Amino acid sequence: MSNGDHIKEKTTLVFDKGNCSKDNFEIIDDSEFYYVTSAKLDEHQELTSVSNQDKRFTQCSENLDRTKAFRVKKIIHGKERVVVVSYNANLFECQWKTLQADIEKAVAKLSELHRKLEDRDNGLIRGGRTPTPASVNEQCKEILSGEYLKEIIVTTITIRPNGIPLLDFSIDQEKLTKVSDTYLGKNLIISNREKWTDDQIILVHS
Repeated sequence: MSNGDHIKEKTTLVFDKGNCSKDNFEIIDDSEFYYVTSAKLDEHQELTSVSNQDKRFTQCSENLDRTKAFRVKKIIHGKERVVVVSYNANLFECQWKTLQADIEKAVAKLSELHRKLEDRDNGLIRGGRTPTPASVNEQCKEILSGEYLKEIIVTTITIRPNGIPLLDFSIDQEKLTKVSDTYLGKNLIISNREKWTDDQIILVHS
């Protein structure tokens, strides 16, 4: 084995999902270095949509607290690669708390917008620019710009005979359950370290 081959055998490049472009993978493939990276969940829906309770998950070692995983092989950017699908309960709990806080803030803002539109419809607010369905829709988009919010919170805009738009909204519990059971706590880790265990790949990614 040459010195260059020895270096490649011992070296594992670790990079984040922001660098997982086709061009970057081609460079790495040409270099023949080993690597560990992660993928955006939205780019691999058939894996992301797997329930976090799926029986394919197996518990990882004690070195990976509250973590389970399974692996598949998938063609990504023209080449078959190992994908380790991992679920970490600690990550889930952190993301769940963040999502709940985001929902609470969005609901508060939507409630305030709902109230202002009703006040204008009832003549309690007269000055300023008259809202339009388009302007209300834009405000809703801004309020729901956080991750998962536009899928979970459903808004409905109706127009009164006087032309004033009114806003109603609700939380889609089915969508909330789906997000929590698929997206939260999950990582998709890509590697060409086929001889490594799932634990080894996850630990390097961490």
